[in-house]
Amino acid sequence: MKSSSGTMALVRVVACVIAVVTAFGYYQRVKAQNSNPGTMVIPLRPLAPLSTVTVPPVFGLEGIVADKAAAIQLGKALFWDMQAGSDDIQACASCHFNAGADSRPQNEVNPGQAGGDNSFQLGIPFSGSTGPNYHYKAGTPGEGFGGYHDGDWPFHKLSDPNDRFSTVITDLNDVSGSQGVFATRMGQVLISRKNPGGILRPVPDPNGGGSGHPPIGGGDAGDGPVLSFGNRPPAPRRPPSRILPGSSEGTQNSSSAGTRNSSLTITRGSGASNAVSVESGTSVPDPVFSYPDPNNAADRINTRKTTGRNTPSVVDAVFNYRNFWDGRAQNLCNGLNPFGARDKGGRLMVVNPEGTLSTSFVAMQNSA
Repeated sequence: MKSSSGTMALVRVVACVIAVVTAFGYYQRVKAQNSNPGTMVIPLRPLAPLSTVTVPPVFGLEGIVADKAAAIQLGKALFWDMQAGSDDIQACASCHFNAGADSRPQNEVNPGQAGGDNSFQLGIPFSGSTGPNYHYKAGTPGEGFGGYHDGDWPFHKLSDPNDRFSTVITDLNDVSGSQGVFATRMGQVLISRKNPGGILRPVPDPNGGGSGHPPIGGGDAGDGPVLSFGNRPPAPRRPPSRILPGSSEGTQNSSSAGTRNSSLTITRGSGASNAVSVESGTSVPDPVFSYPDPNNAADRINTRKTTGRNTPSVVDAVFNYRNFWDGRAQNLCNGLNPFGARDKGGRLMVVNPEGTLSTSFVAMQNSA
């Protein structure tokens, strides 16, 4: 009984000491806050540079990526590849080149198509309506609330930005997005190979079907596999047809006769001949991102289409658990779409150890 009583007494003493220390610390904090009214003292943790933070490892790459270093190199090359948009112009970096984001002021307005609106409120007046290809106005430095309040931003303006019930000056449902590609319909991709004589020749179909088009440059066809999609033969690249109002960039006529090619030189294996991949497409009218042709009311002049979301920065995006503005790009990548494990039907074909093919669900973590 005496031993037990001694233990309990020690516990009581320790508890009292903790209570006194806690109360004293709380008193000192309250005193510090009261000495400077209107402020709150919050202990801060010193920030370290991100270079000291470990990049999250990707789990689930086994059997998918054979060489991680090569995959990183390919990813960086793809980011700057101007063929990603199928027009020899548009790359991922086209919208992510400035601090990982998009700072272009020309043709960056979407009319709010996500909400079903195809009419521009912020655009270029044309024939009684408002069209695309608008150039943003920043405003003037000395205009209201710290300056630039007479510019295009924000799209929702109040007479007093500190009072949400004040008079609304401007309220637009347009979205500041990122311009992309012209409206086109995919034609076909044809690969031709350079023979020793330097003549481009189509690569024949190994199944005897032929390449579907005459040799480029004349002569007999070479040997090797064929890559051909679609049923439209390639046509000479068509130059931009007009300059749009308010634009310094040539644009593409969307006439049904308009076609364009885009080519990419590739090399196959050690000592392989150079091959040229030619992709053809047909310009199609876009009812939103276009103007009526002044010379032909039945025709339209396309601008580049603009997305309904502004391009977020990709700098340090590896530390994002999810991506995209609405977070729909899941942390878990299924190799098919942004929906991760939520897409129960998403499967990829994988090669089994015995060489057979089967479907498999891919789950790569930290891969939004």
